[in-house]
Amino acid sequence: MAPMISLQISQDLIKKLDEIQEKLEYSSRSETLRESVLFFIQEHQEDLPITGHKIAVIIVVHEAREDILDKFSLQVEKYENIVKSITQYNLKKKIIKNLVVAGSGEEIGDLFHELNSERLFQSSITYVIV
Repeated sequence: MAPMISLQISQDLIKKLDEIQEKLEYSSRSETLRESVLFFIQEHQEDLPITGHKIAVIIVVHEAREDILDKFSLQVEKYENIVKSITQYNLKKKIIKNLVVAGSGEEIGDLFHELNSERLFQSSITYVIV
């Protein structure tokens, strides 16, 4: 059984929580709060130090230009030991890439931060909890 956490919140927050629970058809307040905690962790995990072996998905969006494609390839080549797959979706003027990466948290973090340091790319990362 999972550990239990007690929580005190105002009546206004409870009312809003119940409205969301009903609208999204969650079965209980607990389910609604678990989902909220997962969203919170995903939103703030980039601010935490990344250690140990990790698996993650990095999503990169960039303009469909040859020079940007070359820059992306150079960035990713440096991390070929952790990049397990790349899936690309071509839109009219943009390209969306999904990178599945596995390796040390430090290397994954370095790749993500290098991609984010380039103003040519918009990136987000989600760690897979295993």
